[in-house]
Amino acid sequence: MVLSFVVQALIMVGLVNYLSDSYGKIWIYGLGLMISIGFGLIMANWISRSYESVETALKESQEKYKVLFQILPIGVSITDKEARILERNAISESWLGTQDILEMECLQQREINPNVLRADGSPMPVAEYACVRALQRDHAVYDVETGIVCADGTLRWFSVSASPIPLEQYGVVIVHADISDRKFAEQAMRRSELKLQAFLDNAPTLIAIKDLEGKYLSVNQEFAYFMQVPEADILGKYDYDFFSAEAVKHIRRYELQAIFEGFAIDFEQSLHLPDGMRTFWVTQFPIMDNQDKPCAIASISIDITDRKYAELALKESEARFQKIATISPEAIYILIRNPDGNTFFEYASPASEELLGLSVEDLKRCPNLRHQIFHPNDLAGYEKVMGESLKTMQIFHHEWRIVTPQGQIKWIKSQAMPERRANGDVAWYGFAIDISDRKQSEIALAHVESDLKNANQELQRLVNLDGLTQIANRRCFDERILYEWQRLHREQQPLSLLMFDVDYFKRYNDHYGHQLGDECLLRIAQAVDQLVCRPADLVARYGGEEFIVILPNTNLEGAIAVAKNLHEAIADLQIPHQDSDVSDMVTISMGIASDIPNLERSPYVLINQVDQALYYAKQQGRNRSVIFTD
Repeated sequence: MVLSFVVQALIMVGLVNYLSDSYGKIWIYGLGLMISIGFGLIMANWISRSYESVETALKESQEKYKVLFQILPIGVSITDKEARILERNAISESWLGTQDILEMECLQQREINPNVLRADGSPMPVAEYACVRALQRDHAVYDVETGIVCADGTLRWFSVSASPIPLEQYGVVIVHADISDRKFAEQAMRRSELKLQAFLDNAPTLIAIKDLEGKYLSVNQEFAYFMQVPEADILGKYDYDFFSAEAVKHIRRYELQAIFEGFAIDFEQSLHLPDGMRTFWVTQFPIMDNQDKPCAIASISIDITDRKYAELALKESEARFQKIATISPEAIYILIRNPDGNTFFEYASPASEELLGLSVEDLKRCPNLRHQIFHPNDLAGYEKVMGESLKTMQIFHHEWRIVTPQGQIKWIKSQAMPERRANGDVAWYGFAIDISDRKQSEIALAHVESDLKNANQELQRLVNLDGLTQIANRRCFDERILYEWQRLHREQQPLSLLMFDVDYFKRYNDHYGHQLGDECLLRIAQAVDQLVCRPADLVARYGGEEFIVILPNTNLEGAIAVAKNLHEAIADLQIPHQDSDVSDMVTISMGIASDIPNLERSPYVLINQVDQALYYAKQQGRNRSVIFTD
């Protein structure tokens, strides 16, 4: 408006200068003044009306924003540049409380907030928060799955998005969409899948699932065990990768029959496996999709190599995963343990009746049944293993005996997966089979193996024993010196050897006879063996009247002390030797050598050294010890 007055003023000045007539100037000034005043009034009125219109529109926009902000079914928060909450709607406040646990001023003091979780349930670092990432990167971050322990203590799951606000006084807008129902449903589904997988992996039968073309999609642990192939090396392959063409043709014929007819097929199949030929009773059944059409083929195989079942009650028109417990010939059960320690069967399959000799109704009706049918000698062992499974919540697996009401003693093998329920009960989902035949074979084999072990030990003792002196022989010495040489090399500890023989022993034999000569060697060997008594020490007959002593972890000083004791022990025997040049009693000559073993040298170097020392002892007059020196 000021600009218009300036322009008018300039025009008026120009007209006045142009019209020099003073009378004309008055009219011109008056006319210009009237025009300026009118123009100014018009502009002022127009500006005032425009301002009122903008102000009205702004108020309407703000009202719409406030209404929309409050009625949105999602949580919305607006922060400043420091992530402090400036404004939030009622939904956000009701979910998260009056204090937002995502505010930066609360998070700067720690990198992890235990109340904020990742999608996998682990604590979410501050740097991964949607609001922090949006502020740091200056662009929107969408759908960050976040678990938050809210102000009321409940865990909620949100899909959190954050986007920067391009205004100086604002930071980001944070949107929380509640996905708790979806998340909890996913977790429930996962628990159900784990429970089913636990049944499959603990089943004592072979279970496999293939697609309609025969490619393996899934196998349980028992299947991989029998194949002796890792599960990962089975998946994605076909039967012809493992079995003969004739066996594959037989199996495929029944698979196609099950697929096209839509119900379970039973047949007997023999297969060459890594541990030999085995025969299985196989049940195959189609798995149906949502349109009740086959989408895969499942099989349950029971090893009947050692025992044949007369009849298999594995006939069912529709068989899916939830039917496995019904069609399995093994005893399947759910055992419940209350917090007070009492147990009862929540479920028992029909096979339990044959196994335990009790009807299913009796099994479910009788609490603490173990006290009635478990063998007294095996009850404590069962309680211990069950207690460990209860404490660690790990798989229970055990073998024990039962005594049926009919008086039969049976061996039972069982595996079960524990699960703690919300009411405090613990449930074991398990399988049990009769292993009496196998156990009896194992017991008989154990007796045979024990006898064989004892015989082998005696044979080993005799092989390493000198028949005359009843101490270690040369063969035993050779084995021990190699072992000690390697061991003491690792430990860098000394090894000493003593080698001695009886002075003038040939004269002794000639003078007293070979029988007394043998008796002399026996007495010397036993005296030395009693003197050298550390567990690692060894006294051996090296040949003829020559003996050798191994002294591990013994230095030269220790070896000299042992040698002195040996001379005294032989002297104490007081064995007469009238044909000796050094004494009228039996004496010995001895060589001593010591070294720290080194694998770059052979232990026979040390043997040669002690042999040379013995030679020098004889040369120097016998009845003495000589230390080997280079």
